[in-house]
Amino acid sequence: MYVLPGKVMLTMEGDQYLIAPGDFVGFPRHTVAHSISNDGTETLVCLVIGQRLDQDVTDYPNQYKRLYRNNGELNPVDMGNIRVLREPTQEP
Repeated sequence: MYVLPGKVMLTMEGDQYLIAPGDFVGFPRHTVAHSISNDGTETLVCLVIGQRLDQDVTDYPNQYKRLYRNNGELNPVDMGNIRVLREPTQEP
């Protein structure tokens, strides 16, 4: 995310960071969930570049939801309704 005009309050795992015009923040995959909000009276303009896969899974821990994307169809599921069918294998 690259911030143009405006200020952004970035929240990650309860910590907050003020992001100002000219700042860049990257979020590699498999990292902690994050949220952003406008932290001023000026209209926030930011460039967000990312990848949208046909099949993808995204967690929204603040809303206790997991979103499954399958060929453009979005299916939100309450995390409490997710059942583990088998334990994941350990990667070296």
